[in-house]
Amino acid sequence: MTHASRMRPALKGIARSRLFTYRPYLGTLGIGLAVQAAVVAGVWWLVPALAFLAWAWNAGDLQATTVAVGLGLVGTAWTTIGVSLIPLAPGQLALPGLVWVALALLMADASHIARHRGSKGL
Repeated sequence: MTHASRMRPALKGIARSRLFTYRPYLGTLGIGLAVQAAVVAGVWWLVPALAFLAWAWNAGDLQATTVAVGLGLVGTAWTTIGVSLIPLAPGQLALPGLVWVALALLMADASHIARHRGSKGL
């Protein structure tokens, strides 16, 4: 028996215990933030790998994976809108900041309404 063949079961156990552990909070919020950062930074090719991690950490739940990636894309749109508002009011950061925060509050309110209606989205 070679050294590599003795290590293979140990490595499989580590991969199974660490990578595929049920971590719903990290698989939803963490992946959403990572998708947002990846797309804003221009490394969009990381999104499929992040979606796989979301799927693994949410125990194979496709809806949770879709929500995680969707939250990242919504966050990317929110960031892009916030950055593009700044040149519209030169010298005044308060006005674009208020519009940006108001947009976040509207999204939060829409999520709150959807949850009380029993929707599975956001």
